[in-house]
Amino acid sequence: MPVEALVFMTVEPAAVTEIPEKLKKIEGVKEIYEVTGTYDFVIKMEGENYTELARVLREKVLKLPGVKRTTTSFIVAKHL
Repeated sequence: MPVEALVFMTVEPAAVTEIPEKLKKIEGVKEIYEVTGTYDFVIKMEGENYTELARVLREKVLKLPGVKRTTTSFIVAKHL
């Protein structure tokens, strides 16, 4: 069963317009939301397992130019 996570991302102001296009090219990125508040983006990701999803986060998402900080929450249950 696939593993899903929400990645809350803060980026440099100059990167806001570029980040969505770069995220679309990363395996496992399913949804990208630009939001208001503490974070700039919320990304829904999916992977084969926790290890694979963590690898993609480390090797691809966190290395995108302009990414300042991320917080990841793994989805443990859906209620709707």
